[in-house]
Amino acid sequence: MPDVTFRLATSADIDRVLEIVNAVPGEEAVKLMGSEKLALQYDEGLVRLDPIPNKSRITVLAQNGNHVVGVLQYQFGDAPHHSRVDVLKLLFKVLGPIGFVRRFPAIYSRTTVDIETPTDTLHLTNLHVEAAAQGQNVGSQLLAWAENEARRLGARKMTLTTIPTNLGGIRLYERFGFKTTKTVTSPSYEKHTGIPGRIFMEKDVAPEQAATGS
Repeated sequence: MPDVTFRLATSADIDRVLEIVNAVPGEEAVKLMGSEKLALQYDEGLVRLDPIPNKSRITVLAQNGNHVVGVLQYQFGDAPHHSRVDVLKLLFKVLGPIGFVRRFPAIYSRTTVDIETPTDTLHLTNLHVEAAAQGQNVGSQLLAWAENEARRLGARKMTLTTIPTNLGGIRLYERFGFKTTKTVTSPSYEKHTGIPGRIFMEKDVAPEQAATGS
């Protein structure tokens, strides 16, 4: 297991963040965008919509020495972040006018499986570990860091959304104590992506234990 330390990302880290987060295009993005190339361009654009650092989405890095091996992003509270208009502009830029029209039914189907994010939870939006460091407990250490952060912020729960075909990620979250509490399905979304829907997972955050004397 690597000797991992944690720090908040700076603007100088954006390229490394993208290398890790976009090492493999997401299954959902590939289906919605129509190709791996376009999915990667779209995913990169989404990351850049929220500059690093910013108050809306916090980016935390796991390092082995000076080498960044993992990325975790979260949001807490109701701080503003990119709007649906921003996302539509990005889609238009990536796909072009004709491509946007062709892909719009698939893209719109994504809205049919939206799950509202509670503002009083620490909501994980990204968790990625570089391929060479996978299987070395880096993901679990990032989740442990996030739970301590949730406790510090006074969040009552940690939450996340994912797709049911993300089996490796779901197993990791379940080992860490997350439970699936909501599943949203949509025939339209499944038709365009082959994915039944999206799931919402939660974990209660235990309050910090007060020290007791003997």
